[in-house]
Amino acid sequence: MAHAGKIKVALVGVSGALAKRFLPEIFYSQVLKLVAVCDIDGDQLKRTCEAYMVNGYRTYDDLLENEEIDFAIISIKKAV
Repeated sequence: MAHAGKIKVALVGVSGALAKRFLPEIFYSQVLKLVAVCDIDGDQLKRTCEAYMVNGYRTYDDLLENEEIDFAIISIKKAV
């Protein structure tokens, strides 16, 4: 299916359980298009980019500078 008219989404934080739940839901959605992911864990970021065929960024600023998105889902752990 073509991505015309789909809502462009980025996911920030791909290492946690919620992200693992969100990723396939977004990827296979009829309404949403996963366009990019962001995570500070380079290995997890690379695996996710390869699995979902999207661009990956280590910082949110880089993501916003390089991608056109409609919204982002933030799925990160609280820093302690």
